[in-house]
Amino acid sequence: MSYDVKQLLNDVNGTSQYSEDIAAMGTIPESHFLHMYEGIYTRMSPDFNNDKFLNSAEFTEMFLINAHALHKNKVSESDSAFCAFLKTLLCMKGFVAKDLTNRAVYIDEYLRYPKLEKEPDIFVISKDTVQFITMYWANIVGVTRHVFRVRGHHWKPEYTELYERTWRSTAISVPANVRMPTWEVISKAALHCFGIRALEEMWKRGKSIGILSKALELREDAACAGSASIRTTAAAISEMRSAPWFHIFEKARSNQIQALILEADRLRKEGTRAHINARLYNFDDKFCGTNEELVRPLAPFVLGWLDTLEDNEPIKKQKAINKRSAGSTSLRASFSAAVLNDMKNEEATKCVEAFFEPEEYRLKKMRQNAEEAEIETRRNVQLISAMKPIER
Repeated sequence: MSYDVKQLLNDVNGTSQYSEDIAAMGTIPESHFLHMYEGIYTRMSPDFNNDKFLNSAEFTEMFLINAHALHKNKVSESDSAFCAFLKTLLCMKGFVAKDLTNRAVYIDEYLRYPKLEKEPDIFVISKDTVQFITMYWANIVGVTRHVFRVRGHHWKPEYTELYERTWRSTAISVPANVRMPTWEVISKAALHCFGIRALEEMWKRGKSIGILSKALELREDAACAGSASIRTTAAAISEMRSAPWFHIFEKARSNQIQALILEADRLRKEGTRAHINARLYNFDDKFCGTNEELVRPLAPFVLGWLDTLEDNEPIKKQKAINKRSAGSTSLRASFSAAVLNDMKNEEATKCVEAFFEPEEYRLKKMRQNAEEAEIETRRNVQLISAMKPIER
């Protein structure tokens, strides 16, 4: 497992609820497109460039054009400056491509126009903001890339907590005099235009030159939206192995657990090919799909175990497994009760034994009772034998 299972389960929360079409299509206004000169566009590679292709004058002009376009669409001045500079910086680093397939987008969000006869009005951006973006662009991109990978969309209001938690994990401090936009603004106004393949290229570049945070590196192969129920159930079962009763559960459901683990391993190897929007990662070959029915027989036990955890555990809020466990409420509650009863006595397993193996447990208990009775009888006989005869 690449990073903490509790975070894994929470990150992929609810990913299965979006169809491909709903997940992929956005409502990005033209003002949020990447604005560039026709002359710059003609120099772009069909694939991503590796070298800088903007000079300082072009950089300044592209920044100003994009900042003004955002601001005219009621984006605040500071947010417009932040997003426009991030966009232009990523262009300068070569994360732009003419080919839509390489960009992996449905709609072309590059807006081209002839070179302006006069420079646009100056748009203010602070030196501290420029320095902050220049230092941490890979991590800003990395957070958005992770959210899309595990949720299947750039932004929805319910992603706010995931965005903020993932950013906090980087341990990057935003200076007091730098106003960072909301993640909704960053994902839509700054990064949406580049496409999903570009986000992957940015991630790789940041990692290769050592500026991507370790927390994001650990999330590199997080379960993709579309394979969440399989991989999260497998991850939860892996976490359950530390419980004293796990060997009993494993014995009772060994074939089902083994099949699920094998499927989770396959999906891990498939990576983004198993994503609900695999086309946006530029995969043309056919993906054979996931066997989510493997989750159904195990979900009640995983959810029952989750119910025994503390109320503030984030994984208790997850939905990916719950969607595959319809009709298992009573089984879930019964298993949870058995686990809770055993938790009252450290290392105890009798309640879980009785849950999975009632007949074998009954016979075992009878044997234990008989053995205890025999031991008690022997002890009494020894005590009687050791007593001195009463003198008359």
